[in-house]
Amino acid sequence: MKRLLCLLLTAALLLGGCALTGTPEISEAEASTRPAEATTQSAAALEPLNETTAGGITVKTDYSAYTARVAPTAKYTRLSEEPLTKLLPSEDYGAIYPYIGSELYSTEYDFSAGYLYGMVDENGRILTDPIYTSAWLLSSTYDGRSYYCSFWLLEQVGEVYTDEYGYETADSFYALASLDGSFVTDCIYSGVTGCGDVALATRRVNGEVVLEIFNTSGNLIFSSLEHPLERPLSPYAYGFGYSDGILQLYAETGEYDSYESWNGETEYYPIYGYYFADLDGNLLSGPYQSAGSLSGGYSAVELSNGNYTYIGREPCYLTDTEFLYAGDFIDGYVCVDFADDGEGPYCIVDTDGEIINELEGMYTPYYYSRAYHIYDSAGNENIYDSRGELLYSTATTADGWTGYNQFIDTLLLYDSNGNYHSGMLRSTETGATYEIPDGYQLSYGVLPFVLLNHYDENYNCTDYVLLDMDLNEVSSGRGSLSQEDDCITGTSYFINSGSPLHLYDMEMNELCVFSGSSGRCQWIYGDRIMLMDSFSCSYYDLDGNLLFRYLLDDAMGD
Repeated sequence: MKRLLCLLLTAALLLGGCALTGTPEISEAEASTRPAEATTQSAAALEPLNETTAGGITVKTDYSAYTARVAPTAKYTRLSEEPLTKLLPSEDYGAIYPYIGSELYSTEYDFSAGYLYGMVDENGRILTDPIYTSAWLLSSTYDGRSYYCSFWLLEQVGEVYTDEYGYETADSFYALASLDGSFVTDCIYSGVTGCGDVALATRRVNGEVVLEIFNTSGNLIFSSLEHPLERPLSPYAYGFGYSDGILQLYAETGEYDSYESWNGETEYYPIYGYYFADLDGNLLSGPYQSAGSLSGGYSAVELSNGNYTYIGREPCYLTDTEFLYAGDFIDGYVCVDFADDGEGPYCIVDTDGEIINELEGMYTPYYYSRAYHIYDSAGNENIYDSRGELLYSTATTADGWTGYNQFIDTLLLYDSNGNYHSGMLRSTETGATYEIPDGYQLSYGVLPFVLLNHYDENYNCTDYVLLDMDLNEVSSGRGSLSQEDDCITGTSYFINSGSPLHLYDMEMNELCVFSGSSGRCQWIYGDRIMLMDSFSCSYYDLDGNLLFRYLLDDAMGD
C-alpha cells in the first residue's frame, strides 16, 4: 500500500506540471462556444447484432436505440494561455476557489485514488492548472466546536525517495493562501495547524524545525527564525497552538531515551514535552507531560506528579490549583475533579473557581458533542450539558434505551440493541417515540434534525425521512438527503442528490433545482456551489445559474 501511495504521488507530480494533460488547449473564445463532442461511436455507424436465442428466449440487440453519453460544454477562461503551474498572489482576483481538474487512478489497481485541484477566481477564470493534490479551507477546533479558518490550504508532493525500510515514498508540502488570493506562500510547509484567526506552519531550515504564524491578512506575526526558541521543536505539530499571545509548543526537553534496533544497536531519541512561550520566543513554563487545547484562553496541562493545572495569559484560581481531572473550556465553563478531595465528584466551575454544578459519577468523563459522559460505580451512564445539567441517565430509564446523539437541551435515545437499521427512537425532552422503518438507518451528520436514510442491496441511498427533535416528520421522499454546510459563512443547507439536484434551506424550503447537472455536491462556498459529474467540475450560483465548467482532462463518454 505504501508503494501504491508512492506511485500515486508520482503521478500527481507529473500531472501537476501540465495544463490539461492529454487535452488540447482551449482558448478563451472556444471555451464558452465549443460544442460538446460525443466520445463514443456514433449510433448510426453501429450495425445491429444478429438475433440470439437461449433457453427459448430470443434477444435482439438494436444499437439504433442507443443514446451515447455526451460530455457537457466547457465554460471558463484562463489567466494565461501558458501553463499555470503556480498560484501567484494578486490584489485583483476577488474571491478565489478550488476546482477539480483531473482524477487520479492507481497504476496497479483500477480505482480512483483522488483528484488534482486548481484554483479559479470568482468569475471562473483559471488561475492555476490542476497542480494540487488537495485544496481545502483550513479548520480548527476550540470551545467544543470545529471552525473553518480564513485560509486555503494547498497540498503538493515532493520528490520520490527511498525510506529507511527500502520503500519509495514522497512527502507532502503545503502552502497557505488568503481567501482573496492576495497572500500566497510557497509549498514549503510540512505541517499547518489552524488556531482561530491565525495559522501555525512548520518547515525545516538547515535541518531545524521553524515555526511561523500568519494572520488572515498574510502578516507574519511570529517566526522562530527571528525569535529563536530555547528548545528545538518536534518535527510533528503535536500541541502547537496559539491564544491570547501564548504559544503552545512541543519541544525537546534535553533528555533522551533509547531502544534496541533490529540490528542490535542502541538507538537514542530525544524526549519531548509541552511548553508555553510568548511571541518573543521566551519560554513561560514547561515541560509538561501533556497539554489540552488552548480554549477559553487556558490550557490544561499534566504535571510531573500526574495531577493537572491550567496555563493562561492571566493567573486565575485554576492556574493555582491542582486537579485529578481537568477538561477544556466550553461556553466559559470547565469540568474538573479537585485533587485535594479524593475521587470525585466532578464539578463544573468558572474561571473564578465558583462551582456551578456537581456531577454524579465515579469514572473520568469523556466529552462528546458538547456534553459530558460519566459512568458511576454501578455502570450507569450519566450525560450532562456544558453547565452540568443532567440530560440523561441509564439509572432512571428503561432497560435497552441508549443515548444516540447529544444536544445542549435534549437527547435522542434508541432501543435497537446496537442495530441502527431498526428500533425505536425516543426524545428525552418530550418523551415522543418514533419507530424506525425497516431498511432505514440513522444518519449522524444532521443537526438539529433526525435523518433516516433507506439503502438498497448495493448500499445506494434511495429514500429518506427527516424528523425534528420532537420526532415529527418534516419531510420524506426519494433520493439521498444530506446536510451540507457553507464552508465560509457556516450556513447549513439540505441537498437531495440525484438528477436533478435540489437545494433546500434548513426549514426544507426549496431554494433551487440544478437542472443542468446530475452530479453530486462537493462543497458550498458562500454564494456558490461546486458540483461534480462524470465529465466535469462545475460552479453554480445558489439560483441555479452556471458560472463555470471545467471538463476533467480524462473525461470520456461510455
